[in-house]
Amino acid sequence: MLALCYVAVQQWFPQSWWSRLFGIVAVIWGAGSLLGPLIGGVFASLHAWRMTFLAFAALAVVLCGLASLWLPAPTRAAGQPAGRLPVRPLLALLTATVLIAGSGVASGVLLAFVGVCGGVALLYAAARLDRRSGSRLFPPQILNFRHPVGAGLWMVFALSAATTGFWAYGPLILKILFGTQPLMAGYILAGEGIAWSLATVAVSKAPVAADRQLIRVGTALTALGAGGFAIVMPAGPFPGIVLCALLQGFGFGLCWPSIVHRMARCSNETDRPVAVTAPETMQRIGYAVGTAAVGIAANLSGLAAGTSVAAAKTAAVWVFAAFVPLLMAALVCAWRFTREAVD
Repeated sequence: MLALCYVAVQQWFPQSWWSRLFGIVAVIWGAGSLLGPLIGGVFASLHAWRMTFLAFAALAVVLCGLASLWLPAPTRAAGQPAGRLPVRPLLALLTATVLIAGSGVASGVLLAFVGVCGGVALLYAAARLDRRSGSRLFPPQILNFRHPVGAGLWMVFALSAATTGFWAYGPLILKILFGTQPLMAGYILAGEGIAWSLATVAVSKAPVAADRQLIRVGTALTALGAGGFAIVMPAGPFPGIVLCALLQGFGFGLCWPSIVHRMARCSNETDRPVAVTAPETMQRIGYAVGTAAVGIAANLSGLAAGTSVAAAKTAAVWVFAAFVPLLMAALVCAWRFTREAVD
């Protein structure tokens, strides 16, 4: 659904507005990240946390009504057939996501490893099936690292998978080692979301020609923040942890509008709608794979046997250090993605 926001921007508004509208989407996302812990805390303090889900369900009904009134009606050129649902790629993608997500909470390390490998194999199969589908989920260059679109998508995947460590295990590690309350860890995550939004707004009016620098600098800052957690988390300096989270969010926000914009410009007109939505989809897949991999790293560190201080200290290193090679791969992909000039 988040990906559809980028489709709507690309189809309903002129290209000169895209960066600014992507910034608005990011601001809304950041506001939700800030207000989420507050809303959840209010319901939890009233011992009525189930009401949170009912409240948001009611909000969804209101939004459906507003959408039916305000959004433009879908149009299709005369004689143009309706797109067919890509059933086989969707089934492969769904199965892979469930398998990978389940691996993160598997009881045994071997079982988790087999689940991740099987899920990754299914992701590859889904990409292959999608390339032969009449109605694709991804651009046809998804498996072609030499093409800018393929390199860009794998950059997004690598960065997303490598930045799951803190929100997956950061609150638990901080609680065990330093007694930090989970709400405080939640606000560190909210700060990351705000940094993302502010960075996106800051570059929303940047010229299109600046996208190469923004993507490279943003990727480098994200990698610096994600890798820095391996150093600051075991020691526990609170300012250092906050700084790494802010770097992660600011780096992503700095390059995200340019990623989407450049994807559109690197694709032909036929593939452009799919290319615009693909980064968001690849990000979600990266989060699923990263969460499972973080779970394996945490279990190997000893957290599976119990939440001891010794296990938490080991996990504080390897939950983040294990992804350094992936961060390096993201930097290589970013360079390949931005190597060629695009009009």
